[in-house]
Amino acid sequence: MRDIAIGIVRRASIFLFCVAHSFFISQVALAHGGVGMVEGQCLIRIGNLEARFTGYQPASRGSEEFCDDMPDLTNSIFVLNFIHDVLKTMPLDFRIIRDEKDFGLSATADDVESLGDLGSVTEYYQSPIQYSDGIVKFQHEFIKAGNYIGIITVQ
Repeated sequence: MRDIAIGIVRRASIFLFCVAHSFFISQVALAHGGVGMVEGQCLIRIGNLEARFTGYQPASRGSEEFCDDMPDLTNSIFVLNFIHDVLKTMPLDFRIIRDEKDFGLSATADDVESLGDLGSVTEYYQSPIQYSDGIVKFQHEFIKAGNYIGIITVQ
């Protein structure tokens, strides 16, 4: 069993999709399925745990923060700050894939698993790392317009 949260980043068409392994209790997803504004903060839900999510595009937008809308095709920086300390003890990986099947906001873990080997659709992959400081930072340069799904797996 996996817990899932899904969110959309509209203009650059990047969807955020989180998969946490079985011991988490399922929660109702936030707006856009898993990433959304709650009391002025952009939160992503991973099972019953949460992290603050922020996207940046410094080359084109300076220090402007994005929650579910990455407006430009450019280098994009993604930052997760764990709210729950237990996430600091778990390896986490991150993958960005092209949404070639147009799953969009309705994407599920089953949809992603139906793709089989994700290697052929992967744009970016960060292997599992334990982030003991509770901060995850990664970047990817989007050079081609299209729909993308971000997959976070907590082990």
